[in-house]
Amino acid sequence: MSKAEKKRLHIIEKAALIFNEKGIAGTSIDEILEASHTTKGCLYGHFNSKEELSYASVDYLLQKLTDRRTLMLEKQTTAAAKIFAFLDMNKDPLNSYINGGCPIVNLSTETDDTNPVIRKKVKHMIETAL
Repeated sequence: MSKAEKKRLHIIEKAALIFNEKGIAGTSIDEILEASHTTKGCLYGHFNSKEELSYASVDYLLQKLTDRRTLMLEKQTTAAAKIFAFLDMNKDPLNSYINGGCPIVNLSTETDDTNPVIRKKVKHMIETAL
């Protein structure tokens, strides 16, 4: 991974956590700049807009959930064990392993009527991955 790719991923990781905790609309670019120790020029060198960064951050959060689910379920050998592992992973969406709660719950609430792109990503996750 190049230095530029590492920086881009770093920005996404920091922004994703803030978006998950405060919401996309409730997060300012300045908060992302401070958390990622990045300048505006650097941020906008990687992303054309806050909206583009939010899409990348949503993809990152949903991929984290998918990776965790896959890892947890692959450890199980029976169908019943997989069901119980899945239930255990999702028993407390407000106390998620990702700070701020379950990204699916948070994003579903925030973007239901305001952001069709993110709504489509979350809907796809719910329909196909869960």
